[in-house]
Amino acid sequence: GYRAVIKAPRATKPIVVIAQVTLADHGRSQAPFEDDMRANPAVLDCWLVSGTFDFLVRLACEDLDEYRRIANAWLESPRFRIEKIVTTAELQAIKRSIV
Repeated sequence: GYRAVIKAPRATKPIVVIAQVTLADHGRSQAPFEDDMRANPAVLDCWLVSGTFDFLVRLACEDLDEYRRIANAWLESPRFRIEKIVTTAELQAIKRSIV
């Protein structure tokens, strides 16, 4: 068979961060959080995962202040009820695959 490989678009903003998001209340928070991730232009990717946190979110921001504003809005939103966000900055993509 054949398979088309399309080059993924690169982030146009200089700072890419990865946020591990833990919700305090899945029942009421998961759907609104997922809706916001789909609508937020800064969010490049968002995965619902198993393990020590609930969502892995990759964002492109102009600077860390922009990310801080986004994260603070998430934390302050009564719709999301976020327990914790752990953030790391993407330094370099060693390997990136399109599945």
